[in-house]
Amino acid sequence: MGRRGTLAALAVGAVAAGTTWTAVHRRDVARLEADPHRHVLTDVPPGRPTGMTTRDGTHLHVRTHTPREPKAAVVFAHGWTMGIRFWMHQLRALAPDHQVIAYDQRGHGGSGRVGDDGFSIDALGGDLFDVVDRFAHPDLPVTVVGHSLGGMSILAAARDGRLGDRASGAVLIDTGAGDLASGMFRGLGVLEGLVSTVSARAFRAKLPVPQRTTPISARAVRAVALNPTASPAAVALTEQLFLDCPVDARANVGLMLSDLDLSDALPRWKVPSTVVVGRRDRMTPLHHSQRLVDELPDAELIVVDRAGHQSPIERPREVTTAIRQRVDRTVAA
Repeated sequence: MGRRGTLAALAVGAVAAGTTWTAVHRRDVARLEADPHRHVLTDVPPGRPTGMTTRDGTHLHVRTHTPREPKAAVVFAHGWTMGIRFWMHQLRALAPDHQVIAYDQRGHGGSGRVGDDGFSIDALGGDLFDVVDRFAHPDLPVTVVGHSLGGMSILAAARDGRLGDRASGAVLIDTGAGDLASGMFRGLGVLEGLVSTVSARAFRAKLPVPQRTTPISARAVRAVALNPTASPAAVALTEQLFLDCPVDARANVGLMLSDLDLSDALPRWKVPSTVVVGRRDRMTPLHHSQRLVDELPDAELIVVDRAGHQSPIERPREVTTAIRQRVDRTVAA
C-alpha cells in the first residue's frame, strides 16, 4: 500500500471510529433519559443552604432541613470526590419526618479549599463533629451516616469520644478502617495488579481530568465504582461529582487514604451502628465491613445485592431502609 493508500485507510478508520463514538454516546443519552432516577442530576436537595467555619478556619457548605415536628436528626457525610447531591435519595426520603443535615467535605463542592496539609483524617473527623454540634437540634437523637470517606470521618471523630456523646446511632456505608488497598480490584485476573497500581497513582496525582463526560469515562467509572447493572443516572451522578471535584482535594485525600489506619478508633466507638456494603464493592470490599462488625462493640452488617461502592445511589431503597431502621431505633431508645 502506497502513502496515499495508507492515508486513505487512516481517514476511513477515523471516520468509522467517530461514527461509532457518536452512536455509543447517543445510546447512552437515550438510556439516561429513560432512567426514572435521572432527576438526581438536576434536582436541588431539600433544605436551605448555609455554612460554618471550622476551628482551623475552613468554610463548610452545609444544607439543612427541619420539618415542623422532627423525630430525630440525621447527619450525612459523603465520600471521596462526591458531594451533598450524592445523598439526594436519602435526603428526600427522610426529610418529611426528620431534621436532615448534609455537608460538603472540606475541599469538595461548595466548601472551602485548604492547603495540602489540611486534608488529615483528624481534620475531617473534627469537621463532622463541628457540623453535628452546630446544626443538630440538641433535643433530638442524632444518627450520623457516612459513606466511604464519610464513614472514616465518623471513626476519626470517635477517637476523642465527643461525637459518641452526641450521636445515638450510626450507619457506616461502603467504608473501612485501613489497609484500603487490600483486595481492591480483586477478580480482574492478570490485570488486577496493573489496574490497582495505575488507579492508585492516578487518584493521588494532581492530574487534570476531562471536563465533560465521554463514553470511555462513563464506562471506567462504572467498572471501578459501581456494579454492572447500575442505572445510567447512578453512573452519571458519580461521574459528574468526580469530574467536579477539585484536583487538589482528589489528590490529597487519595494520598491520605493510602496509609490510613483507624484501628484504634474501633473499640472506642460504642454507638450502636449499622454497617452497609455493596456485595460487588471493589473499592472497600466486604471484608472491610466484616472487620468493622467484628471489632466495633455494637454493630450489625447488611450486605446489599447488585451494588458496588456507590450503594446509596445504586440501591437507594435498600440503603434508605437501613438508615431509617437505625434512626427509628434511636428514637425508640
